[in-house]
Amino acid sequence: MQIVEVDIKNFRGIKSFKQSFYNKKLVCLIGRGDSGKSTILDAIAYALSPNWNVPFNDNDFYNGDTSTPITIDISIMVPENFLPEDKYGMYLRGWDTVNNEIRSELKEEYERIITIRLEIADDLEPHWYVYNECQEENKKDINNKDRARFNCFMVSDYLEKHFTWGSGTPLYAISKGDMDLSEYNSKFIKPIRDAVNKINENDFSSLNKCFEDSISSELIHIANTKTKLEARDVHFSINKLSLHDENGIPYRLKGKGSKRLLSTSIQLATVKDGGITLIDEIEQGLEPDRIKKLVNLIKTTAQDSDSQIFITTHSNNVITELGAENIFIIRRNDSDCTVIAKEVPKELTDIVRACAEAFFAKKVIVCEGKTEVGICRAIDNYLKANNRHIMSYYGCIAIEGTGSNFAKRSQAIKNLGFETLVLCDSDIGCTPSKEDLRNIGVILCDCEEGNKIETQIFKDIPYEAVKEIVQYAIEERYNSDESHFFDSAKAKNSEFPSDWKDNDCELVRKTLADISTIKDKEWFKRIDRGEELGNLIFKYFDNINDEACLKKQLNQIMRWIES
Repeated sequence: MQIVEVDIKNFRGIKSFKQSFYNKKLVCLIGRGDSGKSTILDAIAYALSPNWNVPFNDNDFYNGDTSTPITIDISIMVPENFLPEDKYGMYLRGWDTVNNEIRSELKEEYERIITIRLEIADDLEPHWYVYNECQEENKKDINNKDRARFNCFMVSDYLEKHFTWGSGTPLYAISKGDMDLSEYNSKFIKPIRDAVNKINENDFSSLNKCFEDSISSELIHIANTKTKLEARDVHFSINKLSLHDENGIPYRLKGKGSKRLLSTSIQLATVKDGGITLIDEIEQGLEPDRIKKLVNLIKTTAQDSDSQIFITTHSNNVITELGAENIFIIRRNDSDCTVIAKEVPKELTDIVRACAEAFFAKKVIVCEGKTEVGICRAIDNYLKANNRHIMSYYGCIAIEGTGSNFAKRSQAIKNLGFETLVLCDSDIGCTPSKEDLRNIGVILCDCEEGNKIETQIFKDIPYEAVKEIVQYAIEERYNSDESHFFDSAKAKNSEFPSDWKDNDCELVRKTLADISTIKDKEWFKRIDRGEELGNLIFKYFDNINDEACLKKQLNQIMRWIES
């Protein structure tokens, strides 16, 4: 059993969403907050709900507009005889695997699917039926018992019901094929009711007398009023049978992580023979090691059973463990208020694992190396210090491109629909070329021809900033030994002057830039050092010439972040 397509209209923050999930046994939805991920899971859960009724209100309509009904279509590939043929046979449709779309007629070459539509109009009454456009005038209702056969359950923040054996719970779904839970009503529930009746045979005379002495009314007959234990307050049914740990503590009182782990384990057990599991924010309450093991368990379950699992996440650990082929990036299209999904090609697994954080952003700055990543952090510090919104406010993140790989990474990220800017040197070539990157819309923030970022910095900043940067390097890289620094400079250029602190010239600046990038002895090839370098640049930012390339670069980045 497998969902092949989800089509949502006018539900909560989604004006419209339509996406194929054919041949995807494990689906991971990622995206910025409020992009619509959880709403998609809720839509699936409601459409396939085993409950006979689900409460809705005006806030469930897009923009609160109840004049346009909510419609949720879930098209599911099902085996023959899964649902009674005489009830739903005329409503079956076909999935065209060649064109990846639904056909109204079921032909031999098509996969067999059924579409469950949930519709809510302004009367707020949910209506479930089997949808086929050819039978639009003859809607066929589908009851909650038949919907329960899809075996769809959701792990979210509201898990207490998952630990009871009542009707409509995952535990009930596991048990009903192997045991008759009704026997527990006669064996255990009836004696509890009998006990209540036995209690009520006791003498509550002192309470009754207190009432009689204190209360009187000419408006209502209250003579012989008796005190009893009310059965409603001690109501027992099979729903009251719940799971407890070895110390007798109900699992509903456990921490969030433990509850989600147990609930997920129960869910996965229910779908071994077919079903759909929905897990919202899978990482909640879990440590990184348990997240990884849980993700691997989910992957194995999806691969080895006739089930399908949908998850959402904000965790790098989750998507790093999953790999690219299971990931769909959810975005809100501001131009027409639709929500769209972008499937990540499996060929990008290496990029997903190398810079997972980029896939949760709206805008991505691909930095050639660690120094540039540190400078971007300094940009964030500068924005905050000047009471401007920081990068995360705009959904912007800086990632490392690891040298010449920056071009391939920026190309892949741009092709997935992210706004992309590259901060790089101009002293090396790359594949794809910088011109190719510009042609697909990547913004290039480049140094002057032939310059590394360090060369550009030492060329453009005020000399007071140069001396502060060198002092920082002496402390960090030369163990505060100024003579060691001077020997390195002299070895690089024999004409390096001993009075360099008072000798602002091109030779001094170039020598400093050169020794700062000596392989394996670099001053700033670490993110924290790059950040400190950036902080020192911004300390003197107002004193940098407006026409200097470095200042233009930094202003370009900040304008792009804030655009």
